[in-house]
Amino acid sequence: MKRFCTLSLYAALATCVLPTCALAQGTPVLQYSSGLPTSTGTGTFSAGWEFNVNNSITVVALDDSFETPGNQVRLYNSSGLIASATPTDSDPLVGTPGFYAHSIAPVVLHPGTYFIAEDIGEYSIMRTQSLGVATIPSVTYVGLVDELGLGQDPDGPLYLGTSFDPGMFGPNFDIASHQSSTPEPGATALALSSLIAGIGAMVRRRRSKAAIAQEKRSLALS
Repeated sequence: MKRFCTLSLYAALATCVLPTCALAQGTPVLQYSSGLPTSTGTGTFSAGWEFNVNNSITVVALDDSFETPGNQVRLYNSSGLIASATPTDSDPLVGTPGFYAHSIAPVVLHPGTYFIAEDIGEYSIMRTQSLGVATIPSVTYVGLVDELGLGQDPDGPLYLGTSFDPGMFGPNFDIASHQSSTPEPGATALALSSLIAGIGAMVRRRRSKAAIAQEKRSLALS
């Protein structure tokens, strides 16, 4: 029984030592270098952008521009709301030119069409006609979406029109970024050899001790 427990312990150590995997961290999906500051004036809007997911991703935070924190951000598709949050300036600032990222319970988005929008109050600033827009490979930017009034889920450029593309930034989101390292074959072989050698040495020592104990018992009986 002791031998089995010892071997199990070494096996567990082997599974801990060989694979190495880092914790997930957030990565902004969209970034841009500059954009035209566009004021909402006395109107209120729900505005953001449409995007396609090409490969399944896990959303871990909803973001808002460094210029407009405190607005509710909504992630949704044609079936309805998926997640919402209200990033503030107390949340971490990530990406370029800067987004406040508010963590949410992880949500998996499978390939398809989605939208992200936020509530825009009076005299708020959004960035339109943006330059240097770049997204992660799993996501494709489609175009801006907007609608008059707060709390709406726009699915097209209903008010501003496509002349303000790329925009409205605005809202953004982060996905889980997994970083894993695979050991070199030589290092893996060395680690396995060391573990096997250690197990073998332990077994031999146990057998030697058992043999000595048996010999002592035999001498005592004789």
